[in-house]
Amino acid sequence: ADLYLWSKAIVNGEETSKSFGTFAVKERTMLMATKNENWVTSPFLSNTFGIKRGYVRSVTLLDSFTDSNGFTHSLSDSNCWDISANKEGNKNGKVLAWYEQDGDYYDVTIAQEGGVVANADSSYLFNYIGHNVASGDVSINNLNLLDTSGTINMSYMFNWCTKLTSLDVSNFDTSNVTSMLSMFNLCNALTSIDVSNFDTSKVTNMRYMFEDCSKLTSIDVSNFDTS
Repeated sequence: ADLYLWSKAIVNGEETSKSFGTFAVKERTMLMATKNENWVTSPFLSNTFGIKRGYVRSVTLLDSFTDSNGFTHSLSDSNCWDISANKEGNKNGKVLAWYEQDGDYYDVTIAQEGGVVANADSSYLFNYIGHNVASGDVSINNLNLLDTSGTINMSYMFNWCTKLTSLDVSNFDTSNVTSMLSMFNLCNALTSIDVSNFDTSKVTNMRYMFEDCSKLTSIDVSNFDTS
């Protein structure tokens, strides 16, 4: 759609206006919802490649379809699939995922031009990631590229990520979130987590939010609004 930007001023009773031209508005497509992927054996992001959540060793977010090797991915790649939110039954290819396989494990990349826009319902998004990885580091990288400003549900978002040793959610915009139910449940390898900037003013459910985070020695919730 095209929008017109213009200004209007009234000086000494006389009205003047000025147009600054037309501006194209880009549609911001969301990442697909994953609320039905709530088991360790669920296909991650509804893939058909046999990638189960428990065997995903790493997830990396990118703000471009071009990776660190300079290769630009598209749906023509045999290891790439569309993970944009369903809109009237049609995906539009604006959010993509691709994978690399190393033995039994998978490294998955999630990409969108300009940064990945999280679904309003981001429950179970990273649920069980790496749960069945026997050795090596499990990681979720570049979460600063995940736009959560429109997210309402973060319940079970990192549930049972038992092999994660670090997690950076310090840039999450949680101003519209109403549920953080079991958000970090059983992240029992995490030694620290920064939630000091979380806006919880709309949250109505924090049940089990940090249940069994047994290696955390301290956590700063001093700015939590629980009114």
